[in-house]
Formats: sequence, structure tokens, C-alpha cells
Amino acid sequence: MTAHSRTRETSVAADPALFDSVRAAYAWEVSHGRCDATSTADWIETAISRHARLSVDKRRAVTLRFPPARYVVGGTRRPHTVRLSPETFESVQAANDADRARFAGPEAPGPDIARHNPSDLIVTALRAEVARAERAAGGTLPPAPSRLPRRATSTSGKQRVSVAVSAPSSFHAALVDLHASSESPLSYTAWITATLDAWAAMSDAERAEARARFQLPAPRSREDARVRRSYRVPASTREALRPIERAHPQTILEALAWRLDTGLTLL
Repeated sequence: MTAHSRTRETSVAADPALFDSVRAAYAWEVSHGRCDATSTADWIETAISRHARLSVDKRRAVTLRFPPARYVVGGTRRPHTVRLSPETFESVQAANDADRARFAGPEAPGPDIARHNPSDLIVTALRAEVARAERAAGGTLPPAPSRLPRRATSTSGKQRVSVAVSAPSSFHAALVDLHASSESPLSYTAWITATLDAWAAMSDAERAEARARFQLPAPRSREDARVRRSYRVPASTREALRPIERAHPQTILEALAWRLDTGLTLL
């Protein structure tokens, strides 16, 4: 099975300058070690996934700050094809449906999103992510080079492995919201990795003190089903957690619960 057969194409109507800005943001973040994307397509998917997994209210706030192209007076729109994994495409559709159900209609504040479609949501997600990169760069991004850099997927001693986290869907959503609100320059997966690294670096006494302050996540309702999500992290991160797991088998979940409890920003 090819990589393309595992993705889904979707047409995005946007000002051509947006994708110039996307390439500039990706190039700057890679050159400064501020993202773990391996290509522009990977950077785009991460940005869209981050936005789609926000709560409805937080996503609405982003939409008001970065309205899609249909609401930009005098803007030009041209079709641009992006490839998304089936999981991300489904999350975009679910987010779009939730937004329309909650905010469409004449009583909704700001632009009426009754006609919102996946393209609109994607444009807002990319505009917001470019703005995040611009803030990190001091306000202005340098133009992207003609040949975009590609971050190596792995180097000697830095192979990546998967770690799985099973928790109520509300817990996963709270983590996504915390990451988005922290304005962290790290991608969500890199932020998860930084959390696990910080937990592993603590002493046994510090972890014991932390465990006394939080509780492991429990479902909030019958509809709050447990969801299993996997993250690619450096093998070194996974190995650092193994000695802790011998006494605390749920140490990965504990690390994430600790991050949610403290609410600290990891850079």
C-alpha cells in the first residue's frame, strides 16, 4: 500500500499567499528546531489536526480571529489540494458538523457559518498556525527558500517508537486544549514527548509528591468512552520510562495527568 493510498485529497479554497506563508512557517520552524514535521504536508496535517481537536468554543474563538476566505473582503480564492490521513479528515468533518450545529444561524456571533465546509475550517487552521509561527519569529517570517528543508525522520540513536495512551475522550480533549492554549512552539506530539521526558527526569520522591496531587482520569459520563491514541516518541524517551513502569505500570498516563494538573508550558 502506498503512502498516497492511505491519504484523502481535499480541495481548499484559499488566497495563494496563504500557502506561501505556510511554506515560510514550515521552513522557519524546521531551521530553528521548533517542530517535528518532516515535510510541508506533515506540517499542514499537524496544524489542521490541532485545530479540529479543539473544543467548539475555542475553535470558534480562533475562527473569529482568523476567518476563512469567504469572509475576507476583496480576497481571492483558488483551489489547492491537500492530503490528509483518514483520521484527520474525519476529525475535520466532525469538527465542522459540531461548529455548524452550535453556531450557525442569525443568532450566532460573528460570521454565520451555516455554509461552513471543511475548506473553511482548514483555511482558519492554517492561518492560525502561520500566525503562531510569526509570533515565535518575532513578527515576520523570512520567505521560504526555493528548496524547502526536510527534517530527518530519524538519526543514529534517535529512532522513534509508538506509545499508546488509553483514557476517556474528555481527558484527551483536555490535553489538546491545554496544548493549544499554552501557545507552545512545539507540535502536539513533541509537547507530549517533552511531558514524558520531564516526568522521567523527576526523582522518585518528586513523582510521588505529584501523584498525591492528581487523580487518574475517569469517565465523566456514559458517553465519555475510553479512547486509545498512539504517539511517536524517541526511543530514548520510551526507554527512560521503562524502569518507572515496573513499579507504576500506568506511568505514561500519570505523566499526562500531571501535565494537565500543573498546566505548565513546556518549551
